[in-house]
Amino acid sequence: IHAETKEIPEKRWQKAIAEGRSLLRPIPEKTPMDLIFALHYDRYVGNDGAIHFAGRSWKIPNAPLRRTVTVVLRPPIFLRPHTELFVMHKGSTLAHFLLAKGQIQDLAE
Repeated sequence: IHAETKEIPEKRWQKAIAEGRSLLRPIPEKTPMDLIFALHYDRYVGNDGAIHFAGRSWKIPNAPLRRTVTVVLRPPIFLRPHTELFVMHKGSTLAHFLLAKGQIQDLAE
């Protein structure tokens, strides 16, 4: 029981979610945790179905035109020597790219 609220934190959180008062959401069971902790960037999809990221244009099949998508960048780690770039919208993956070393030059776009 929490000292200030006099409630059980888990029950309080579930109640807030049920009432739509929480920005926190449960993570789907099979979600890879390294996607959660990857670098996330918002990008706008133009009329041509492309986004601009890291100094270049990326064509995204089936992208929602004139909407914002999330670019998820997974940098290389010991077991994964390449960089991965996912383009996501409302929890669905629209595109996935494997990037060779040096393909991502400038992230300050």
